[in-house]
Amino acid sequence: MKTCLITGARGFLGARIASEFVGGGYRVAGLGREVVLPDQIAALGLASYRTAELSGPALSEMLAAEQPDVVVHAAGPASVTDSVGDPALDFQGTVGVTFEVLEAVRRSAPRARVVTLSSAAVYGNPAVLPVSECAAIAPVSPYGFHKHIAETLLHEFHQLHGISACAARIFSAYGSGLRRQVLWDVCEKAGAGSVGLFGTGEETRDFIHADDVARAVRVLAENAPMRGEAHNVASGVETSIRELAEQVVALVSPDAPVVFSGVSRAGDPLRWRADISSIRALGFEPHVPLADGVAEYCQWYLRAKRMDG
Repeated sequence: MKTCLITGARGFLGARIASEFVGGGYRVAGLGREVVLPDQIAALGLASYRTAELSGPALSEMLAAEQPDVVVHAAGPASVTDSVGDPALDFQGTVGVTFEVLEAVRRSAPRARVVTLSSAAVYGNPAVLPVSECAAIAPVSPYGFHKHIAETLLHEFHQLHGISACAARIFSAYGSGLRRQVLWDVCEKAGAGSVGLFGTGEETRDFIHADDVARAVRVLAENAPMRGEAHNVASGVETSIRELAEQVVALVSPDAPVVFSGVSRAGDPLRWRADISSIRALGFEPHVPLADGVAEYCQWYLRAKRMDG
């Protein structure tokens, strides 16, 4: 049985990735800052879990003990807006921690195949759509700049130290359990009776369900060249924010009006659609259509609000 070690294994994407690897027959160990109870560890299917800072000795100790075949680095900040407000914190959580992970792998488990979670934010506002991995890197937020620096570290550790690693450039990931970003925002505002959003509504994103992200990460771990390269992880479908908001409102509060301010937030790109031919060639195909994923998310949201009281 192969072993996979996941940083941030209790997070939104980390937990989905853990489930995917467990389902694929891996023994999965987790590490993260979150305190996880024994029954939660069992529910995640983890063979072991340790609560610790990634900048401390715990990761090296786990790597030395587990000698994993795969390391997935899923921990780190995940907010463009927060990165604008506190770029230093985002830098440390993205760049500093990625270095710590790669250095720990180099010292304690150099034969592991490493997948780190990056972001489409590295592209900024691409000149041509769909955007491929060879497009110009032109981030428009600290989050995007820091993800690009973290990707550069993969090149360093592959070229200088022989570490097998690649980056998953994730576009707009969503799914039940995510209490932030655009779907949550629209649901909350629809429930309050009126949906006011930044921008014009014509901005677009390439949405990908978290389950598809998890499948993509396992495809990369098993099939990618691992030469420090990056691969787009997306659906390949462009959807406007207006269209998404209308889908959500129809399911959550059909009478709620949707109004756009006409003013974009700092760091927000205008249009995204990914070229996913690279990861398709490795065996990945997205499975969850956006309409199905949005319906699932809205059902989860309504249940969660009832439980919240």
